[in-house]
Amino acid sequence: MNLAVCRTRNVDIGHRAVTDRANARAADLAPIVREAHRSGANSLRAIAAVLNARNIPTPRGRGAWQAGQVSQLLARLPAEAELTAAVVHKSSQHRPGERLSRT
Repeated sequence: MNLAVCRTRNVDIGHRAVTDRANARAADLAPIVREAHRSGANSLRAIAAVLNARNIPTPRGRGAWQAGQVSQLLARLPAEAELTAAVVHKSSQHRPGERLSRT
């Protein structure tokens, strides 16, 4: 789609490019996340720790992976819906006021 067509259809080209790039990166990381989950990384924090241990850059390329970034990564992977549900469900199984264990 060329620029003129995008403008007439009111398409935000910048947003689409960023979304496409993020989706492609998520697809690239899917095998690593799947392998981490199979080897026992059953929480968002545990998957973040695996990504950090492998020195995989965060989406912005700086800092360390956090649980929220892993959650967003999993949300971009419709094929990983069952993994997402299992990891997020485990992460949310705590009582209010109870300290979450760091895994």
